[in-house]
Amino acid sequence: MPAATRQCSTPPPANAGADAGCPGAFWSGRFALVADTRSCADGPLGAPPGCADGASYRAAIRARWAAGPAARQQLACLAWRLEAGRHHGALGFLGPFADEARAILTAIRDRRRAP
Repeated sequence: MPAATRQCSTPPPANAGADAGCPGAFWSGRFALVADTRSCADGPLGAPPGCADGASYRAAIRARWAAGPAARQQLACLAWRLEAGRHHGALGFLGPFADEARAILTAIRDRRRAP
């Protein structure tokens, strides 16, 4: 359904701003980008169910990278956020494969920096 015709079932908060037409568009907390490696996580670094060790996790992320441009784009964006910048903090990591995820993103970032 086009955004212009979308209707909300509940009224938006008074301070919701321009995106008040849809529930969930209003954000009142501090935004923090986190690379979540738990098996319940949505996103390019979420571990597949049954992933038991770092080697199988790395293989799963490698398969996602090879599978299509959407995963590559998401991983590249996360790699870009590894270090704190002028307008953002450093990327946080969560879950059992945080070290592997950091190593994967570091390799992606370093590969993209190379001439």
